[in-house]
Amino acid sequence: MASTWRFVSARSSLCLVPPARASRPCCRRSGCSSARENVILPQLINGADADAAGSRADALLTALGLGQRLDHRPSKLSGGEQQRVAVARALANRPPLVLADEPTGNLDEKTADTVLAEFLKLVRQEGSAALVATHNERLAAKMDRVVRLHEGVLA
Repeated sequence: MASTWRFVSARSSLCLVPPARASRPCCRRSGCSSARENVILPQLINGADADAAGSRADALLTALGLGQRLDHRPSKLSGGEQQRVAVARALANRPPLVLADEPTGNLDEKTADTVLAEFLKLVRQEGSAALVATHNERLAAKMDRVVRLHEGVLA
């Protein structure tokens, strides 16, 4: 189901950052050869100019600490780096709402803090909202608002 969400999200006002365990590069089958192209593709699908899409991809990936890995193939990126590409891809089209399911799940604590801070900064700069699903209390504490789901009841 996650790959369906990624395809649909490229053309809609809703984007998904898949859970870390499911964060495979979206372009594996469609021919993208780099992290940069992985972030450019949803923008092109959405009608963006190629040069503007490239600039946006570079800026997002650099902000997420991947400026030196722009041209690396997805298979050459670590799980955490692939997750950061997924975050950049989700933010690429400036959606009003980003759904993030365990967005830092594969990252060590220090990298997770850095990526989360940059993710939240980018979401706020874009005027977007983020709905973050997590089991990590430390991550939840950094959100503006926390709603807990316990035994099917929102609290």
